[in-house]
Order: sequence, then structure tokens, then C-alpha cells
Amino acid sequence: MHKVDICDVTETGHLKSQKYKFPYHSTYSAFWSSDINRYVGVGLIIYRKWCLYVQHTFLQNDRFIYVDLFFKGHIKVRIIVVYVHANPNARQQRQTLQSQLIELIRISRKAQYHIIIMGDFNTNIERFYSSITKHNKDSW
Repeated sequence: MHKVDICDVTETGHLKSQKYKFPYHSTYSAFWSSDINRYVGVGLIIYRKWCLYVQHTFLQNDRFIYVDLFFKGHIKVRIIVVYVHANPNARQQRQTLQSQLIELIRISRKAQYHIIIMGDFNTNIERFYSSITKHNKDSW
């Protein structure tokens, strides 16, 4: 098995009555979205040696979470895990989430974070590139 330091988990589908999975592991720590929604949910699993550097967590959204790590030399890293709506008809919800993420990235850059964004964006990358090539911003 390959060594994995950071892994995102999307569409966890936790039930309100379900205890969070992965409560303790000798090698890894897990962070889960605290907003419970049976159809969404995100998580981040981090190799325990990196947990020493975790300074802040944001877990209050069922579509994205982030964890801030501060390293020696004033190096700040923000890891964002995202699960974008799979339903293309949920256009308003997708746009709201995208706006929240763009604002989070803007604030993170202003605060001089190095940003890692990962997850399930539920998009067709070829369609996106085709849209960009045609200068069509309306469909995204």
C-alpha cells in the first residue's frame, strides 16, 4: 500500500443518528463536516504527523470544509475539501457554493495562505474547456 498523507472524502452521507466514522486511528486523524445531511457531507483524513500543524478548522458546512496548517517559517497552508452539487438543475445552489468558495480563496490569498483545493467538482472538464474556448461564461 502506498503511503497517503492527505485524503479527501466526499458524499459521506452521514445520518443524524450515526456517530462519525473513524473516531480514532493510530496513524490518521479525520475531520468531518458537522452539518449533517444524508445526501452530502465532506471529510478530510490527515496523516497524524501533520496534525501537529493544524491551527484552525472550519467544519460547519455540508458542502465544504477547510483545515489550516501553520508550518515553521510562517508558512500557512489551507486545505479545502469541496463537494459540488451533482444535479445540473441545482444551478442556484451551485452558483452560491461557487461564490462562497471564490470568496474563501480570495480571503485566503489575502491572508497569504498556500491553498490546496480538492474534492468532487461534479463537472465535465472537456465541456468546461470548450466553453472557455468559446468565451462562454454563462454556462458556468
